[in-house]
Amino acid sequence: MPEPITPELIYHLKTVGDPALSPGGTLLAYTLGWVDEESLGARSRIMLMDLGSGSCKELTDGEKDSAPKFSPEGSQLAFLRSVDGNPAQVWSMAADGGDANQLTHAAKGVFDYAWSPDGKWLAYSSFKSRTPGVFILPTNGGREFRVSSRRFQAIGGSFAPDSRYFACSQLTGRKYVTYLYELVNRVQNPPPPTFAIDASPGSTPT
Repeated sequence: MPEPITPELIYHLKTVGDPALSPGGTLLAYTLGWVDEESLGARSRIMLMDLGSGSCKELTDGEKDSAPKFSPEGSQLAFLRSVDGNPAQVWSMAADGGDANQLTHAAKGVFDYAWSPDGKWLAYSSFKSRTPGVFILPTNGGREFRVSSRRFQAIGGSFAPDSRYFACSQLTGRKYVTYLYELVNRVQNPPPPTFAIDASPGSTPT
């Protein structure tokens, strides 16, 4: 006779998510999640699987690590980490393991991020004021800058294939307007938009 289902079974359940394939297609990073029996809190770490051999190893050892993303050339792996219950930040480490370094220090944490195609920039979304904004961080250790207005909501965006431009949509009033920013030759902080596309009827690019 099968045993009855009890609440304690939750401690034996594990979940997987956030699959990320390396650029060369040989490695798969993913999030392994479970519930800690002592603290009753959710825990998650980044796992790395070698697709050739099928072997798997624990890559990180934080309390809440998630959302792994390989750098374009595959040498680095970025991920979100929450420490001591604080908002999640972007961290990075060598793709084959090692010490992790914190890249962002957003007071209210990061909830989305992306590498640029050339690996020189990292875009992330965060609440640094009353509205969500999009920020660009040079991966060489330079100073980050905001590409969205402090007055309007903006989440996410997309880099051009050559990483020269970054497109970001902002909610201005009751409509979304997409701005295109040039990153390479920027002279202002934040950089001025190259042009804007208003999706409302009758509008034209400016």
